[in-house]
Amino acid sequence: MTIKTAGTISIQDIVNEFGGDVPHSLTEYYRGAGRVPDIPQNNKIPTSGDISITDFYGSVNEMVITITTGGLKDSFGSFWTANIPKRAVINKGVTRRLLEIGTGLRGSLTVDNHGEIQGASGAPSKAGGDAVVANANVTINNYGAIRGGGGGGGSTTSREPSSGEEYTASYASSSYRTGIYTKQFTQNKRYQIEVWWKGSRLFYKTNSTSYSGPFSSSSSWYKSGWTYHKGTSHLVNVKPHTLNNAIWRSKVVVGGRGQGYGTSKATNGGTWGHAGGNSGGRGGYAINKHGHTVSVNNHGTINGSVV
Repeated sequence: MTIKTAGTISIQDIVNEFGGDVPHSLTEYYRGAGRVPDIPQNNKIPTSGDISITDFYGSVNEMVITITTGGLKDSFGSFWTANIPKRAVINKGVTRRLLEIGTGLRGSLTVDNHGEIQGASGAPSKAGGDAVVANANVTINNYGAIRGGGGGGGSTTSREPSSGEEYTASYASSSYRTGIYTKQFTQNKRYQIEVWWKGSRLFYKTNSTSYSGPFSSSSSWYKSGWTYHKGTSHLVNVKPHTLNNAIWRSKVVVGGRGQGYGTSKATNGGTWGHAGGNSGGRGGYAINKHGHTVSVNNHGTINGSVV
């Protein structure tokens, strides 16, 4: 806790902040000599020579920074590897993405989160991003929200009809005609090909001397996002040779992104910290310890696992 910046202070205030051995003396508390961290907040305390109680106004036994973006290692700079207590504060109203706690930390680290730390959105079928990644030991006091990103949604296959196939005779009303209709006029070897689906004619070709339309070399045909599949044959006439086929169609619906920093949940995507639907990607972790000691004092919201 910071020593007050005005009014009367005593040697006991200094002892309470920095510790010390009895009998106490101000010469125990030169900046950078072991008890008082050599940090900007303590610049008024001398490193040697004359020292006064009033030099300790506003001094503190830890380095405190306020962060909005970026990793903690970069935010603390050269002090990251100094053997001094450190505290990072995320204020209320701040929303930021991944908080990474880098390697090489010396001294203790505490993070006070009053804002939002959010993991990235998971791409389709991919995992959501982690909110906090710890590559060093840390204590996290959460008063706001820590949210792992939602996993991306898995793909689904849509089929019409849900089973079987569709077929109406070629002389049926065009308002609901469905099928593949092929005529071959043997006297002049002329073909006429039509493909219909639910009253919509998808393909028509006539006066062709060879069958080169849809399904000419494959049992499926792609058009406008759907794959149409040739079904059961129906011989209607011998002359002219009329051979119709039932039909069904399918399409792959690609899953959408999960909920994440700056991104809303899309098709089959997971919400904060949850896996995407239809065998989609896993939810991002709220806190990924990476084998380090992470103490969490939660007074807010955590979405996702702490692993």
